[in-house]
Amino acid sequence: DCCENELSWIFPNYCEAESLEIDYYCGTGKYYRGDEVCVKDCDTNCAGGDSTCGGIVKTSDVMLHDTATACCDAHFHWIEDELCAARSDGRTVDKYYPDYISKCIRDNETQAEDLSVPIYDTAEAC
Repeated sequence: DCCENELSWIFPNYCEAESLEIDYYCGTGKYYRGDEVCVKDCDTNCAGGDSTCGGIVKTSDVMLHDTATACCDAHFHWIEDELCAARSDGRTVDKYYPDYISKCIRDNETQAEDLSVPIYDTAEAC
């Protein structure tokens, strides 16, 4: 195939969409490493303004993952997978994290800004 054999540096799905002059390529919906957490290979115009879209992957050097958890595990080892996956999907977790001053905070009430914090099932465990 032309895209794979002659344009190997371009992501095959993107190359095919461009080659076939598809009006709008929306991406694969798979996850790749973003700046802070994983993001989806998608365009916000296709996804109705989905904030988890990181843009269309155009080059073949970007590793895509089927799930946010797999992406987080591969790229963000310092963030607990559950927290990373939740943020990658635009969610909070029903867990607690320490504020390192005086208390534990429930993430789904006040989102952790420092994603390297440990998370716990209960305030007592925290």
